[in-house]
Amino acid sequence: MAMTAAHTLMGTPLYMAPEAITGEGVVDGRSHLYALGAVGYFLLTGTPVFSAKTVVGVCSHHLHTPPEPPSARSGLPMPASLERAILQCLAKSPQDRPQDARSLQRTLTACARDIPWSEEDATPWWTRFRASQAPTPAHTDDTHVHGTAVIDLANRVNPFR
Repeated sequence: MAMTAAHTLMGTPLYMAPEAITGEGVVDGRSHLYALGAVGYFLLTGTPVFSAKTVVGVCSHHLHTPPEPPSARSGLPMPASLERAILQCLAKSPQDRPQDARSLQRTLTACARDIPWSEEDATPWWTRFRASQAPTPAHTDDTHVHGTAVIDLANRVNPFR
């Protein structure tokens, strides 16, 4: 999410780093690593890190709510090293995240020896998962906020109308 004008925010709420929401501090590569952590979380659990009925609710969670560990969310065991790496990416403070992509790469490479799942295992799993997630015509889920939001904070324009 980026400030494009004094009172306008743009971005994808499910993946926004706290500093990108507040406009405080520097939005830099560590902000992108937060978003990457949110993607990794989804890949491990099949759910976003945070969900709410509104964009403001999702953003509030990114600012204030500690993420539930992926293993607790999914109910599946996973290597502690991988879970720690994802949660480190999702740290509220940029100083507590990996400081750059190379640092995260080293961490994930070290995690690989703890992961008993091969590409041959992953392909059929993702095929089944995608089929199970296909939207149906009657699908109405107002508990998740998807897509990119543009919010005019000065005029309180609802971007979903």
